[in-house]
Amino acid sequence: MDQIKAIMFDLDNTILNRTRTFEGFTQSLLKTYFSHLEITDNISQRIIELDQDGYKDKPLLFHELLQELPWSVYPPHDELMEFYGREYVRSAVLMEEAREVVQQLRNKYQTGLITNGKTDIQYGKIDQLGIRDDF
Repeated sequence: MDQIKAIMFDLDNTILNRTRTFEGFTQSLLKTYFSHLEITDNISQRIIELDQDGYKDKPLLFHELLQELPWSVYPPHDELMEFYGREYVRSAVLMEEAREVVQQLRNKYQTGLITNGKTDIQYGKIDQLGIRDDF
């Protein structure tokens, strides 16, 4: 282990709990746009299913949601994209003990964080999680 100089972490599904983060975003979307419905469990599951664990392009996801879901009033696509950028970041959740692991390792190694997501969303999540100075 003496040869190791640095450890790189991926953000999504390593440091950030992407599943819980997207579930939080979904609940915010339901509260904001589907308050006219009493039961939204099936809608929540459908949104999560269509998202394909984050692999679906978000403009396409919201296009599909606009076509498929029972909106009381159809919001503009751009509005939903802005909502996603704001609320997904606000919903960011760390993986259990991720911060403790990173902080322990950074005492001995240089640490780095990589991600292939959109810059503004990824920086927003990093700041929301309060982990910018850990890397």
